[in-house]
Amino acid sequence: MAMPADRAPTPRRRPVPVTILAALQVVTGLMLAIVAAVFVLDPEATFPLFANVSGAGNALVVEAVGVATVCAAMALLEIVAAVALLRLRRLGWTLTMLLTGVSLASAIATWWLSGEVLTVSLLLGVVTVLYLNQRQVRAAFDLAGGRGADLEEERG
Repeated sequence: MAMPADRAPTPRRRPVPVTILAALQVVTGLMLAIVAAVFVLDPEATFPLFANVSGAGNALVVEAVGVATVCAAMALLEIVAAVALLRLRRLGWTLTMLLTGVSLASAIATWWLSGEVLTVSLLLGVVTVLYLNQRQVRAAFDLAGGRGADLEEERG
């Protein structure tokens, strides 16, 4: 059933912060993919403390492959989130929020366990969450306004 010309849906306009966030997701995904490749190609360089331990060769390779697998999976999720953000899919907003939460949690855990902190990573995570929760960004993904009231009525 075709819609009359006067009732054609207006295309949603992508806010500039969404484009910026998608670009950041792509850059993060590419960096994670490079890290995964380095872990697989040269495990001794990535784990220098264990490279000289006798008998650590096989364990080192298994550890490097495990870390590389996690990095590659995160890279793929970052790219999927970026594409979904650019297409204004709610999945993109949700996935970006979840990936940012994981990034912030791992940065906090790293700080807690080692005392080291990547200030840029923490700052980028906080700015990402702030951008994702802007009114215009939430509206672009149909997350703004009275959606909660509609859900209450549906539940009864």
